[in-house]
Amino acid sequence: MVTEMANEKVKAAGAPESEKEERLAKALAEEIGTHVKQLGETIAKDQKELVNEEKEQKKHITSEDLHDGFENKVRFHHLIS
Repeated sequence: MVTEMANEKVKAAGAPESEKEERLAKALAEEIGTHVKQLGETIAKDQKELVNEEKEQKKHITSEDLHDGFENKVRFHHLIS
C-alpha cells in the first residue's frame, strides 16, 4: 500500500525519468512516516482502551475471580485430624 501510494505521487508529479528514482525514494519515506504516525496513534488509542477495559473488568466479579478453596479445606482438615 505504501509503495503504491508513493508510485502514484511520482506519476502524478510527472517527473522526468532521471528524477523518478529520487522522487520515489522521497515519496516512500513520506508515506512510511505517515504510516508510522498512524500506527503510533492507533497503538496509543488501543492502550487507552485497554486500560479503561481493565478498570471496568475490576468492577465486576467474573468466574476467573472465583476460587474453589478446596486446597485450603484439605489442608485444614489434615491439621484438625
